[in-house]
Amino acid sequence: MPQAPRCSIHWTYGSTEARELTYSPITPEFLSKEEDVPAGCILPIVDLELLNGAGEFIPQLGKSGKVCVSGPGVMKGYLNQENTHFFIERQGRQYFRTGDLAEFRDGVLYLLGRGDHQIKTRGYRVNPNEVESLAAAAPGVAQSIVVAVPGARFGNLMVAFVNRRPGELVDEATLRHHVARLAPRYMIPERFILNEYLPSAATGKVDRSSLKARAIR
Repeated sequence: MPQAPRCSIHWTYGSTEARELTYSPITPEFLSKEEDVPAGCILPIVDLELLNGAGEFIPQLGKSGKVCVSGPGVMKGYLNQENTHFFIERQGRQYFRTGDLAEFRDGVLYLLGRGDHQIKTRGYRVNPNEVESLAAAAPGVAQSIVVAVPGARFGNLMVAFVNRRPGELVDEATLRHHVARLAPRYMIPERFILNEYLPSAATGKVDRSSLKARAIR
């Protein structure tokens, strides 16, 4: 910057649960990049590893994997929440699973997107499978699918699509009360949409994209 020629600005990558993990100086060359923008180099105080689909740590040799981190800026766990699936241990150290997909190119980290279905809502990371299980356990419910939609105030909001059992009477108020008895406020979906069936994709699995599009409308 002309006003502060001796200062430098760095682009960093991190999250609420794991503060700054990487850095990359913002230079004219950096700003002129038309290809993928890197997350940057790993900070010296951070231990960042990639995990493959089998849950194994992999070398930083161009293969993509899920980002797992350990270091002084990484949280110990979520308060009043089961934390087992958020962490993995290696050689006596606890690593936080960020859920981000990434790869290394010439020693520099590049983010590729998300590697799970976690939803960031109201400042918390929520596993939609847990919410789906809670809703599906309500009387008269056969199946539940939770999707995330953009919200005006709290980032993503959760919408639960609920498949009723034939002949069963289920309403939104009952479902909301059922989930509220078993989970904290931030895990309660914003809306419950009742269905006689849930749409299937060509693979035979529930078509989450179709449900998300419906929830946004």
